[in-house]
Amino acid sequence: MTEPLNNTTIILTPLAQIADKYDQLCNSLSLTPRNRTSLIMDMASVEQDETIEMDWQGVLEAKEFDFFHVIGGIIRHMDRSSYPGKLTGCFVPRFAK
Repeated sequence: MTEPLNNTTIILTPLAQIADKYDQLCNSLSLTPRNRTSLIMDMASVEQDETIEMDWQGVLEAKEFDFFHVIGGIIRHMDRSSYPGKLTGCFVPRFAK
């Protein structure tokens, strides 16, 4: 018998896909990507922030410029002094509902 998916599994799937796309785009542009685990943790922190509801599927399907704006902004503005981290500097990612 297969176990049902829980909320963690459901949200981690698009985050892992976004991390894959980020790695691929960075490699194609000869950029050094952020550590994959750190990136997923940053995105998971955004997901846990009750003031931000993200359209992760929209991020995944975004054009390159918008994709890098969202991911780069999350990386740059994440306060990682505690977990979950918080976005600082009044940054609101594109694709936030």
